[in-house]
Amino acid sequence: MATNIFNYDGSLRTTIADGAIDSTTSIAMPGRGYLNYGEPVNQDMLWVMQNFANTSAPIAPIAGQLWYNTSNQILYVYNGTAWLSASGAIISVTNPGAGSQPGALWFDSTNKQLHVWSGSAWLLVGPLGSAINTDPINPDVPTFSQINAARITDVSAISHSVWEITVGGVLLAILSKDATFTPSPALAGFATIIPGLSFSSNVANVGISSSNIFTSVQDNLPALSSTYNLGSSSYTFANVYATHFVGQSSSALYADVAERYESDELLDPGTVVCLGGNCEVTSSTTLGSEDVFGIVSTSPAYLLNSEAGDDDKFPAIALLGRVPCKVVGTVNKGQRLMASAMHGVACAFDSKNFGVLSIIGRALVSKESQDIDVIEVVIGKN
Repeated sequence: MATNIFNYDGSLRTTIADGAIDSTTSIAMPGRGYLNYGEPVNQDMLWVMQNFANTSAPIAPIAGQLWYNTSNQILYVYNGTAWLSASGAIISVTNPGAGSQPGALWFDSTNKQLHVWSGSAWLLVGPLGSAINTDPINPDVPTFSQINAARITDVSAISHSVWEITVGGVLLAILSKDATFTPSPALAGFATIIPGLSFSSNVANVGISSSNIFTSVQDNLPALSSTYNLGSSSYTFANVYATHFVGQSSSALYADVAERYESDELLDPGTVVCLGGNCEVTSSTTLGSEDVFGIVSTSPAYLLNSEAGDDDKFPAIALLGRVPCKVVGTVNKGQRLMASAMHGVACAFDSKNFGVLSIIGRALVSKESQDIDVIEVVIGKN
């Protein structure tokens, strides 16, 4: 009569005929009446005690079965589809290859690095730099890159926590939060370490140096005088704020000098204004008015009284230089201008009927239409 063999959960594993031996698993199970049945039984017991110790996995494994891999001295468990390390991380000097469960860990005992199996490849977890000074991504490259937490002692025996940045096997920079200190013992390339990022003086052309990085705890001094620029023609700062500017020369993109004055109405750029109204300035409305004062600026080169208010209530009034201006009627290039009878609009100066105090400026271009156009003018009585 055949013998039924059941799994631990009660399900039928296999049926062994009398006098036969079953080979559907990694061990040999003899049926009833098998001749010399003690031999396979003893053999099975030894293999189980050894956890099938071998360089290759046992054949026909079943879920829950153990295998001791003698090539890397790691114990594995079979999950029904693959052999998984039973020791947490695989510790090996060689790449364990495919076949692990996604999320499995491998510790490279030579390079002292931890990897994780993605399902298709072993990905480096860290550290990025190898202990044997080899690039872990490109093993043929004999230099590495890494960011390492370290402590550096100064000449007063005070320890400072820093990050060391190594690129291509060279200590390139040190990141610190502390006030400037001098390492002790001396650290090649780093005579001092400043707050923020200090670059090694032994590395040429690193882009910026430790002596000209912006900091908030000391003066920002360039390494050389009259050598470095703040921004460039292609990369400019949006705004620069300071109490005093000291230098030999200056220039501006825009061309007028303006000051903020309080207006009794909302004034758009190019509007001719007079002193008066309910506030400080108002738009001109009288032909040839001698109270004419300036023109609402678009982008002044220099703005006085800049913090008085915003453009709606305190517009920038151009008092000197060139500026766009609303003009009605024909005007010749170089012709003087005065206020027209139209709201905030200039016109050609009438020297027969109006005096020099009516002049607001001179046209820099000719205007042939009778309509209101915006043209560039230079402010002044000349």
